[in-house]
Amino acid sequence: MYVPYLQLRTQEVFVYQSWEGPRHPRTKEDLPARPPYSGEVTAGAVKRLKRAISLMVQKSPTRRIWNPVVQKYHDYQLGFVTLTVADQGEKSHRDVYKELLAPWLRWARTRGVKDYVWRAELQKRGEIHYHLIINQFIHYQVLQDHWNKYQKRHGYLQSFGRKHGHFRPNSVDIHSVHKVQDVEGYMAKYMSKSVGEKIDGKIWDASLNLKKAKYYSDHLTPENISRLRLICKQEKEGEFCTMFKVPKGYIPKVLDPTQLMRYHSFLSSI
Repeated sequence: MYVPYLQLRTQEVFVYQSWEGPRHPRTKEDLPARPPYSGEVTAGAVKRLKRAISLMVQKSPTRRIWNPVVQKYHDYQLGFVTLTVADQGEKSHRDVYKELLAPWLRWARTRGVKDYVWRAELQKRGEIHYHLIINQFIHYQVLQDHWNKYQKRHGYLQSFGRKHGHFRPNSVDIHSVHKVQDVEGYMAKYMSKSVGEKIDGKIWDASLNLKKAKYYSDHLTPENISRLRLICKQEKEGEFCTMFKVPKGYIPKVLDPTQLMRYHSFLSSI
């Protein structure tokens, strides 16, 4: 039989019917053929990317941190980081990933960056650069020093060094997005936009915990619907579900106490 469920995003609740009962076992023949790698952002990749971003936003509450740059405390939820390459030269996109981004991410994990989503993009001049979302505050100078360390090690700073007499380009930009009203929508729109040109290699990736996790779902109760109707800003009927748009921070108000405990446990497990 079909049972009503709700599924949570950051500011959206999807209500739908899910089958609970015997299922026909799937075989390899039932699965759709995997399309060949295109170097572009496919519809399936966009869905997985948006899910990783949504889960990251949901599990990253706004908190007060000390910022040594401005010498004061401020709110922090997520950091939006851009890593640029000084001179790609004859290096391929795969080379840049292997020599720069992969080791930089390994280093970042040692500094507490357990959750991240990144996206590759081509600049107007053809050089590849990377956008990342992280929820661990690290001084931008520290991020930049290590990014430049890998650039120098693998020859990406030779032209810059000859021209400027040092190997410290302004290669990292970071800003907080805690003031953005719809963080998930803002991030998803920016990170899933079309590249315009093909990238030879990975276009995006995320920490394994975010890639493996699914959206939180629970049985829908009449109380959930009543609460949704009281607080929703928009209700939109789809072919297979109904979407309720709720204000920022109002998702917990949709759930009853038991559901809320399960939701928090779910987020802690990611």
